[in-house]
Amino acid sequence: SDGVRILEHHIPAPNVAQFLVSSKPHIAPSQIVRTLKGRWQYLIRDTNPKAFRRNYSIGSIGEANSDVLARYVARQPQNHPMADSRVQERIGALQYHDSGLDFGSERFSTHGRFVHNLHVVLENEGGWHETRADVLIRSRQMIIDSAKKHSWGLARIGLVTNHVHILLSTNVTESPESVALCL
Repeated sequence: SDGVRILEHHIPAPNVAQFLVSSKPHIAPSQIVRTLKGRWQYLIRDTNPKAFRRNYSIGSIGEANSDVLARYVARQPQNHPMADSRVQERIGALQYHDSGLDFGSERFSTHGRFVHNLHVVLENEGGWHETRADVLIRSRQMIIDSAKKHSWGLARIGLVTNHVHILLSTNVTESPESVALCL
């Protein structure tokens, strides 16, 4: 009911617990940790009333690491070629990449270490293809401005005529859903 499901757990040392979880998009990583700690503390409260400290590490698993995602997003104009070479050139010029951002690096908060990166894909309603330069430029700038406003690390924008891929790092307290809705 809280949006977090424990798939597996492992206790490699007396003071370390590892969990494989699945969560809903409206759940922030920090909320996942809070939920897990709360469940465990409830179960062991009689034998260990203060089992948990405030530190944790949270990450994701899978084949889609930051390098794979960066290459995928960078290739969007080639993956969706336009018949008109002028539009294809325009799309190519509107791609965004911050080479100074280490998208895969851990960040630290007062409670723990984390990597909270998102790959957000937004598609135009009805698959509409937008080719007007001014609209595409404003769309790109809106994403850049939103990232700055929220202090997100914007790694890449893969803008094409009917959708956009965005790679960004966000705060551990922000849910994927809230980030996507802000964009």
